Amino acid sequence: MERRFPCGDLIHSGYVFERELGAGLFGTCYFCKNQMGEPVVLKKYEPVSFQINQGKNHYEASILSSLSHPAIPELFGVLHTRGSMYLILEYKPGSTLNTDLFQNHKVYSDFEISRVGIQLLSVINYLHSRNIAHRDISIDNIIDNGMHISLVDFGLSRSIRYEESTAQTDYYCFGEVLLFLLYSRYTKPNDKKDIFAPWYEELRLTDFQKYYIGRLLKLKKLFADIREISNGFRKFIGEGVPPYL
Repeated sequence: MERRFPCGDLIHSGYVFERELGAGLFGTCYFCKNQMGEPVVLKKYEPVSFQINQGKNHYEASILSSLSHPAIPELFGVLHTRGSMYLILEYKPGSTLNTDLFQNHKVYSDFEISRVGIQLLSVINYLHSRNIAHRDISIDNIIDNGMHISLVDFGLSRSIRYEESTAQTDYYCFGEVLLFLLYSRYTKPNDKKDIFAPWYEELRLTDFQKYYIGRLLKLKKLFADIREISNGFRKFIGEGVPPYL
């Protein structure tokens, strides 16, 4: 017997519920099948989001409808039922970096760090070229299928031109993601179990690599644009990352 969407107001809409993908402050995402049996994601906006985001609830749909990139889920439509609003989104297969890191205990190789980094910078470049800042790039919002990444959850995205959000927010988030990937290969020495040190002391990185991450995290001179960051990342990878940090 097939399971129907847990929210009764969608049963009549023909979507078959498979599983919950994740929940956040502003909404919950469900993996569903449409009437043709095709996988889709339905994102339900929680009532609290309408109170917190008054006047801005349309932003995610508006922004997604203006984008066309293989790493960004396509918006198929918006569904209004019984006072609730749902986005109907393209399903991106794979697992989040968070799941890979903390549940699957994946250790990222030089090649994988390079692949994820270059692809993510390509998506950021595309967004900024369209004056959009994602503002919530994280290991929870990056899906990886082993070959390609996808960037999801545009609930906090805003126009760089008209909102008080800057490209630097996305650069900072990129630096945090990079640190998570690097730490996947870190093992604290037995004699230092109770000693906590900053990343630039724990990770065996070159001076340039520390400087590069420091600039991303706003500890050093800020990067001017995504081109400078991309060129720096190639040098970062070119200097090599030790197999065990």
